[in-house]
Amino acid sequence: MLDLSLSVDKAEWASDVTSDNLEGVLFDPNRPDDFLKALYSLFNVLVQSLANLYISRGDLESSVTNFFKTDKKYHSIILDHIKSRIILDDYEYEAIKEKMDKIFK
Repeated sequence: MLDLSLSVDKAEWASDVTSDNLEGVLFDPNRPDDFLKALYSLFNVLVQSLANLYISRGDLESSVTNFFKTDKKYHSIILDHIKSRIILDDYEYEAIKEKMDKIFK
């Protein structure tokens, strides 16, 4: 599973995020009744953040599908954006972590 403390270096973090090694239970079996609200909110935060990133890149992107198409762009632009705007921002991180703690094991 992904280390939410993200105390690893950038390359290791990107490797952890993209590795295909999930196993076992993803959702916490003892999750609270309102976990769907947290899940939808988490999804919305990520989608809005990526939409803002796409818009901010203007003419650098030819289409939304091309924006998400390549692994290189995913690693160098999208993951860096998520890390810098959400994970490394203490306020945003706490809000995201609170949601994730309600959802995931």
